[in-house]
Amino acid sequence: MVLKRIISLLLSILLLLSVSACNSSPILSDQTDTGRLLERKSFFPKRDFDSAPAFSELEYKHYTRDRIELLLDKLYELCEGEHPEDRFETYLTDVLDEFGYADTQQILLELKYDMDTSNVETAEELIYLDETLYELRDEYNMALRALAESKNSKLMRSVFTDKEIAGFSEYVDSDQEELEVYLEIEKKKQLYDDLISEKNPNFKKITELFIELIALNKKSAEFSGYESFAEMTYSCDFLRNYSPDDAGELWGYVKKYFAPIISKYEHDYYSACRRLLYVNRPNNTMEPLEAIKTVAEGSSYELGAAYRFLVDKGLYDIDISKNKANFSYTICLYNYNVPFIFHCADGTLSDNFILMHEFGHFVNTAYQDYTYYETMEDIDAAELQAHSMEFLATLYYEEIFGNLASEALKYLILDTAMGVTDGAMYDEFLQRAYEEEELTSEKLLDIYKELYLDYGYSPYYGYEYEWCYIPHLFKMPFYYISYCVASLGALQVYGELLKDPHKGTEIVMKLLASDNCETDFETLME
Repeated sequence: MVLKRIISLLLSILLLLSVSACNSSPILSDQTDTGRLLERKSFFPKRDFDSAPAFSELEYKHYTRDRIELLLDKLYELCEGEHPEDRFETYLTDVLDEFGYADTQQILLELKYDMDTSNVETAEELIYLDETLYELRDEYNMALRALAESKNSKLMRSVFTDKEIAGFSEYVDSDQEELEVYLEIEKKKQLYDDLISEKNPNFKKITELFIELIALNKKSAEFSGYESFAEMTYSCDFLRNYSPDDAGELWGYVKKYFAPIISKYEHDYYSACRRLLYVNRPNNTMEPLEAIKTVAEGSSYELGAAYRFLVDKGLYDIDISKNKANFSYTICLYNYNVPFIFHCADGTLSDNFILMHEFGHFVNTAYQDYTYYETMEDIDAAELQAHSMEFLATLYYEEIFGNLASEALKYLILDTAMGVTDGAMYDEFLQRAYEEEELTSEKLLDIYKELYLDYGYSPYYGYEYEWCYIPHLFKMPFYYISYCVASLGALQVYGELLKDPHKGTEIVMKLLASDNCETDFETLME
């Protein structure tokens, strides 16, 4: 697995070097009409978008534990007496469906909070719901433990293997300390939102908060029986088939091959940023949704249908607001099987790049029949899909960016290269920080400053706190290595688009249509 990724890295370097001047871009008007070619081809599962609810119809309703507890009581009833073989599966489905509804309510509440992080009432309700669902999941596992230890454990074989049943019988219920640690982590994540949203963030406070979060996360890993928090997140949260140690091998190759490229083209990158991202959107460029429409309808009728689904159902929040959480993501509302894009816009062309990325996530989720208990996906694969969507858009850059098309292409290629280095750098930063027995602010900043140079970046005044603006480090630790891996794959996809826009577009369609719960990154790259 690691060897394949290293080969991917080397190919990406060759590709990057061959196009880094960005003197030209494959523009659709110079090619055969891609949209008409793919209009006759279907890549995605059938989906009835018309029957899905509009986001305006969905609203968080205060959730109580009564319904799930009644359903869990039914599972306990199976421990005694005689029961039909299919009864356990029926009861279990009812419980999981209710958890799906509860989790959907939690997501609606999280969206409400992210739309206005200053709302104290919403923040308090979110902590209440976090606590409630944490306790209910614990009760769910205890109910399965009781059945696994009973004389009727054979009923569970209709759903679980004997090994899984044995695992349930060994479940140890959470104690009060575990719950307190979990809730404290959630509260500190909210505090991070408050601190980073200030006009002049207090980086010393944010650094202290980060160190406190590290200590709490390490405790949570101990409770779960893992040797390290990195190991737990790699395997449980992100379903990676490689370890934190394997990632360490990748860091070395990134520093050897990519850091010199970053150093060489850093000036070009920031020059492109000044023209594209540090000024309001120029009049001769497209609005983000218009740009997505151009790419979607020009590429295939199925992408066009996903775009209309996004817009017609209002499945996005891309408003500019100082009270919004300062990040972007796409999330699935399980109970309704609809995706939603959240983005804290700033009114620059940055919105175009970010929303094109998020539309890649949106398309994949829109066409998959994801449920609450089938949503553990390969994050590397998901990010490959979204990054590939960004490169598909390069076929339409003259339409989207006008006379800034070449500058936009230069920015995207170099930004993707920085995705490789950033992904590796922040993973190494976290692993080293989490390995420290007595981490101090000074030690943390020393680690970051050392790595910043190792990965080819030039220091500037205040650079030692640049990491404070990365919400993933606080809210989803160890996510960032997926950007490294996915960026490598996306650069290969771009190579295919350069060679043949039609075949390259088909590759992107196949990637977007893949079920990330069943297909991993390595399989997608074959």
